[in-house]
Amino acid sequence: MSPRSNVFLALSLLLFAVSACGRATPAATPDTQATVNAAVAATTTAQAANQAAIEAAVQATVTAQASAQAVVAATATVQTTPPPTATPIPAEQYVTMTKEQLTALIDQSVAQAVATNQQYAATTTNAAADNTITAAEVEAITAEVAQAEAAVAQAEELLAVYTDLYGEAAAAMAELEQISQTLIEIEASINLMNQTLAEINNALTQGLVLTEQTLAQLQTAAQTAQSKAAQMQTQAQNWATIRQTVTAGSKPAFPVVPPNQVAADLPAALQMARDFAQTGRDSLADDSVSSTELANLAQQAANAQAGLNAHGGAQGQELSGLITTITDQIARGDIGQAQAGLDGFANRLGSLPGLEKPAIDKPALDKPSLTKPSLDKPTRPNK
Repeated sequence: MSPRSNVFLALSLLLFAVSACGRATPAATPDTQATVNAAVAATTTAQAANQAAIEAAVQATVTAQASAQAVVAATATVQTTPPPTATPIPAEQYVTMTKEQLTALIDQSVAQAVATNQQYAATTTNAAADNTITAAEVEAITAEVAQAEAAVAQAEELLAVYTDLYGEAAAAMAELEQISQTLIEIEASINLMNQTLAEINNALTQGLVLTEQTLAQLQTAAQTAQSKAAQMQTQAQNWATIRQTVTAGSKPAFPVVPPNQVAADLPAALQMARDFAQTGRDSLADDSVSSTELANLAQQAANAQAGLNAHGGAQGQELSGLITTITDQIARGDIGQAQAGLDGFANRLGSLPGLEKPAIDKPALDKPSLTKPSLDKPTRPNK
C-alpha cells in the first residue's frame, strides 16, 4: 500500500471515529415548538387556576355578603320587633280581679309601654344617624310607634280603672299620679312623632329632599320618647317600692266599732244579717266604697255579728266569720271578691232554722164526746 493510501486510510478511520463519537453523545438541540406548546399549556393552566381562585374568591365574597346581609336583616328584625305585648284583657274583667291582680297587670302594661317607646326611639335614632331616612325606615318606625301607642293606651286604661276602684288609696300614692302624667306626656310625644313621620313620608313620596329641620324634629321626638320612657320606668319602680313598704308595714283594717244594737232573738239577728248583706251590695254596686258607706257598713256588720254570735249557735258563728272575711276583702280593696262573698253570705242565711217558714198553728178541733146511752137491762122475774 502506498503511503498516500495509508494516509487516506488513517484519515478515514479518524473521521469515522469522530463521527461515531458525535452520534453517541449528540449535543442537546432545543425543540422550539415543543417549548412554545409547553409554555402555552403552562400559561393556560396557570390562568385556569387563577380563574378558579378568582371565582372561588368571588363566591366567597358573595357568600360573605349574603351572610352579612342575613345578619343585618336578623339584626334589623331584632331591633324592629318590639317586646311581646301582653294579652289584652276585656275591661269588664277588671272589676272581678283582686287588687293584687290588677296591680300586677298595671306593672306589666307600664313595662310594655316603656319597652316599646325605647324600641322605636332607638330605631329612629339609628335610622337618622346618617342625616337621611328611607321610605322603608319610615315604615318600620311607624309600625313600632303604633305598638307603643297601643301599649300606652292600655296602661292609661288600667290606671283609670285602678283609680276608680281604689280612689282613696290611689290618691295617697304620688308616684301613681306621676306615672299617669308621664303617660299623657308620652302620648303627646307619640302624636308629634306620627305627625313628623307623615310629613316625611309625604315628602319621600313626592321625591322631595328632606330638610334638616324635619330630620332634627324626628330626632328630637325620639330623644323625648327615650327620656320619658326612662322617667316612667323609675316612677314604676318607686311605686312598687311604696306598695311593698305599705304591705309589709301594716295590714289594711276595716273600721272596728262596737255594736249599737243587739238582736233580742234569732229572727232579729237574721234580719240584721240580711240588712248587712243588702247594704254591702248597694255600697259596692259602683265597684267602690266611700268612707261614709264604709262606716255604715262597719256598724251593720258589728250589729249582725253580735246577734249571730248570741243566738245563731255554731251556724251563726260561722256566718259571723263570713262577715269578717267580707269586711277584710273590702278593706284590701278586693271589690269583686267582696261582692261574691256578699252573694254567698245571703244565700247561706237561708240555712239557719230561724228562716224556715213559721209553723201554722191549726185550731184545735174538739171532738164531740159520744156518750153511749145506758141500756137498762131488763130484770128477770123472780122465779
